[in-house]
Amino acid sequence: MIRYLIAESETADQREQRRRATGYSSAESFAATLTVITPGAQCDIVRPHEAECTLPGPLGGYNGVFLSGSPLHVYDDKPETRRQLDFMRAVFA
Repeated sequence: MIRYLIAESETADQREQRRRATGYSSAESFAATLTVITPGAQCDIVRPHEAECTLPGPLGGYNGVFLSGSPLHVYDDKPETRRQLDFMRAVFA
């Protein structure tokens, strides 16, 4: 089975606003598209900017990792930005 990991960094309010406008959060839109392109694919969504984020499995168990875009800015030295950067470092390690 093909497994994809989708990293989303919108806040809960931003996700809801996007759902009202388009029907999906950014990551949900990625997942919907990926399952059309790759029928039967498993798409897991994580929010690495959130303190309580845990991965559903090791990164090596995924065939691809997608970053759905981010309202965070790398120049803002905030905990959620540092967590997002740590996640990206782990992906590209």
